[in-house]
Amino acid sequence: MKVLLRNIEPNPFRNLKHYKIQKARVQALKNSINETGWWDNILLRPSSQNGNFQLAYGHHRWKALKELNIKEIDVAVKDLDDATMLKIMANENMQDWKASPAAINETVFEVKRFLDAELAKCESWESTNINIRSLFVDERGFRRAKAGVGKATILKFLGHNWKQWMVQDALDVLREQEKEKEAPPEKKETIGTIDRKAYESFDTQSRARKFKQAVRKYNIPKSQQAGLAKKIQRQESGIEEAAYHHAKITQPKKTQKILPPKVLPSLDKFIDDICDSIQTLEGQLIKVMDSIPYIESAATETRFFGGLNSLMKTITKIMQEK
Repeated sequence: MKVLLRNIEPNPFRNLKHYKIQKARVQALKNSINETGWWDNILLRPSSQNGNFQLAYGHHRWKALKELNIKEIDVAVKDLDDATMLKIMANENMQDWKASPAAINETVFEVKRFLDAELAKCESWESTNINIRSLFVDERGFRRAKAGVGKATILKFLGHNWKQWMVQDALDVLREQEKEKEAPPEKKETIGTIDRKAYESFDTQSRARKFKQAVRKYNIPKSQQAGLAKKIQRQESGIEEAAYHHAKITQPKKTQKILPPKVLPSLDKFIDDICDSIQTLEGQLIKVMDSIPYIESAATETRFFGGLNSLMKTITKIMQEK
């Protein structure tokens, strides 16, 4: 179907003001379109309000086409419900933002808001649409969720690409925001809340989690967390060490009661050592590969293949987490 670009709107569940389009990716797409032409990789649904169309996915391509001053495209248009639009947004966020804290938080917050609102409309399990009903085994589970959708329901909605820790971390941030809103003004700096912008400024969820733990451990006020996060990223400091030294300067009396963090070896150095070991093991395995059928000791053979099997399970687990 041919659609004018001026009649296309973003996915209603994707907050483009908070999660801006990546300029580098848009430029790469512009180069590709100039070199090979436009390839249909955008999905739309009709908007029920103004006759326009809403993007299911393809926000960077949409921006690239607009910057190239292309007026009209031939694109797929399907009738998609809100649940499907939200799931598509979640998958696009994971791809665009590589599971960053910002992408994880945005997605989990939107899913919780959507599911809470949908459940509030329904009086019974049977009255919900199939996308919502399938999240619950029976009426009892549905009734529990109506009091507030939790981690298990959100995970089931998002699907297998999402991990339990992703949803849990995001819900922790959301609960802290709600707690801060309810606190009286004089206590907002003392309840240990996390600055969401500082937390989301980290590139990975593991670093953001370490930042949250360090901020709590050393009682870093929310007003100081953004500056601390910038300092950590600018100097590539250890997160807990940087939080400790920050607290030592700003809160010397409180910090005296807390032991300084243990300085751990560089994670990059540790990973480099593992890479060297992997290369060595690979070379050794190649050398003995042709001789494996001639192992005489049953005990040696059992130990060898048992070790390989255990190693493969660990590698598979690491790859799944990646």
